[in-house]
Amino acid sequence: MGTLPLRGLVDIQIGYGFRAGVEPDPAGLVGVIQMKDLGDDQIVDLTSLVRVSMDVPAGRQVREGDIILRSRGDRSTCAIVAGDPGPALVAAPLLRLRVVDDRLLPAYLNWYINQPSAQTHFARHAEGSFVKMISKQVLEELEVEIPPLEPQHRIVELARLSQRERTLCSDIHIARGHLLTDIMMKYAKGSEVR
Repeated sequence: MGTLPLRGLVDIQIGYGFRAGVEPDPAGLVGVIQMKDLGDDQIVDLTSLVRVSMDVPAGRQVREGDIILRSRGDRSTCAIVAGDPGPALVAAPLLRLRVVDDRLLPAYLNWYINQPSAQTHFARHAEGSFVKMISKQVLEELEVEIPPLEPQHRIVELARLSQRERTLCSDIHIARGHLLTDIMMKYAKGSEVR
């Protein structure tokens, strides 16, 4: 299919600006997606959203498949809303991207934005001296390689399996460390290790 600019492929919305910061309300029905909710696995963690009490217009509500982008900071990475968030919105300075073109899978775009080529584009065009910021225009100008849908599905699945492998390797490394520590402590106490 080729390369197309992101403009026209997605609807971009700037996160909601809370004037006095997010004021949690345990009885609130609306979840607020913040920077801390964007996982290293490139998936939005919906389990610990801060809850607030407020009316959210339908146009501001987040839904499954939306991509949440960090528009400020050293890296402009993103995460996808992989499940039903219920009533939820995105807090500024995050941006919400919603794919509006059937030729593009949201999960593929989420993967693509996190790749070095997109990150290089953002780094080259970031504004600000101390806190780097990506403007909506810079985001819209990002050139995206769009293969047919079947290869997009395969890329998404390979990315998921690769992330799973990293998680398992990390878990094994931690478990091995605990095991070795236990063995060494038994030696230190003069116990026989079997």
